[in-house]
Amino acid sequence: MAQLIALLTDFGYRDYYVGALKGVIKQEAPEAEIVDITHGITPFSIWEGAFSLYFAFNYFPPGTVFLGVV
Repeated sequence: MAQLIALLTDFGYRDYYVGALKGVIKQEAPEAEIVDITHGITPFSIWEGAFSLYFAFNYFPPGTVFLGVV
């Protein structure tokens, strides 16, 4: 079964950063399935990122890798 990787960042949706991140993940783990939780966290808001991740992670299967960048 492919590894599930869930992304949560403050990168926003207007720049290339999310696409570049996904490209790097696919280079390193081509079979990985990537899921976006959100990329709309307020920049540098660690509390908002933690809050969002706390409430989202229960909806993912065991073994999911979570990548949070804030």
